[in-house]
Amino acid sequence: PTTDPTIDPTADPTIDPTADPTTDPTIDPTIDPTVDPTIDPTADPTRDPTADPTTNPTTAQPSISPTVDSGCILTSLTMSDDHQYLYRRNGAGEWILINQDSRWWVQSTTEFISITPDTEIAIEARNGGGLGGFIGKFIISNTDPNNDDIATIVTDNPLSTMRVTDVNEIDISPNQLTYYNLGQAWGSLNPSSRPDMVGAVWTSIPPYTTRMYFLDLSQFTDEFIAAGCRTTDPTTDPTVDPTTDPTNDPTNDPTTDPTNDPTSDPTSDPTTDPTRDPTQDPTSDPTNDPTAEPTTDPTADPTSDPTIDPTQDPTSDP
Repeated sequence: PTTDPTIDPTADPTIDPTADPTTDPTIDPTIDPTVDPTIDPTADPTRDPTADPTTNPTTAQPSISPTVDSGCILTSLTMSDDHQYLYRRNGAGEWILINQDSRWWVQSTTEFISITPDTEIAIEARNGGGLGGFIGKFIISNTDPNNDDIATIVTDNPLSTMRVTDVNEIDISPNQLTYYNLGQAWGSLNPSSRPDMVGAVWTSIPPYTTRMYFLDLSQFTDEFIAAGCRTTDPTTDPTVDPTTDPTNDPTNDPTTDPTNDPTSDPTSDPTTDPTRDPTQDPTSDPTNDPTAEPTTDPTADPTSDPTIDPTQDPTSDP
């Protein structure tokens, strides 16, 4: 018996004590042990676990937007009677003033670099009194020296390429606009004096009025494609391990059931009529001169020691 019995014995002693008690019990046992411990713990646990593990990990997803050449450029040719301010933004970003011009008779040229389908152009057109209006042509191109493809967008009649609002961004229907052909309302601004504006039409702006013209490039995917600016068919399931040496001449009719173990030395002249029942034990030394008239009734017990000097006049009645 112990020489130092406990003064607080358990009320529920174990009926199955361990046969191999530890000689080094923990001095800080957990108060919340797991009810589902792993049966295969790692042999190389991390020494620097995160202090803020995620509860909702994400899987990398492919882009649903086609890849866009960052070298794409939008060149705008615009005129506004009387003042114009040109802005741009990407996505839901901030509007950035790119250019302004108060010379109503001047064809103003503005270059917007590195455009994407997420780019939006806004033009604030102000009429300081009298006749007023806005006209625009927009050219999408790329910086590839070997590609001179372009696509053109113009203010048309009725206006379908741009959205028009007042200063409070209340939409103005295209049917509410008055249209003028080049040279019609401003006689000196005609196809001869402004040849770069041919194809575009004026939209009127009432006196002392400001209107906003928005060009949303996400509506012009065909023009981006025509200008060689982006891929037309992005994959929704790209490979995570693409080949570093793709073929330049893929087959037009790939097999739907390729072999898992192709030969490394295929024949260059396969037979067109292979046997359907080949032998499982072919000879390794076939004859070079087989008989043309083999016997149809060979002996079942040929001699193993035939004569080397047969008679020249064998009996016909042995």
